Amino acid sequence: MTAISFAVIFLIAAYTYKKYRIAPTIVFTELEALDAQGTKVKVWQKSGRGAIIVFYASWCHDCARELPKLQRALQGPLRGAKVIALTDENLATMVEYRDHTKYDFHFYSLPRDFDNYGIHAIPTVYVLNTMGDIILTKVGDVDWDSADLIHEINAAGRPQG
Repeated sequence: MTAISFAVIFLIAAYTYKKYRIAPTIVFTELEALDAQGTKVKVWQKSGRGAIIVFYASWCHDCARELPKLQRALQGPLRGAKVIALTDENLATMVEYRDHTKYDFHFYSLPRDFDNYGIHAIPTVYVLNTMGDIILTKVGDVDWDSADLIHEINAAGRPQG
């Protein structure tokens, strides 16, 4: 192979990794979504509290494994944390999923597809500190039992419910 071939392969691999494995920067104080009644709301408002924000879909198998682990963490080391679950599915699907799962999350439906926000793989997780700064992003599985993760979340200002 020539150097050009290696360069092309490297660029394709780097693009794919960035698109599917690195969470995009989102300004959550400006992000709007719809609540269960169809009212437009700000996803997160600066209030001295942080949040864990999860992009999910009801059909997503990885989300079906991830969200129960997060729910269990809310009953243990992350007790009282605020979790905001965002989907690009319609309101009826979001409400049905919320009611079926009974997770202790705040559920919202985004007005546009995930691609419009730069989300290309789910679940995608953000942890915001009390000032709304993103302190952690993760595309894919998160180890919610990790002592290092819990320490990092608590050190940055626990996202309280």
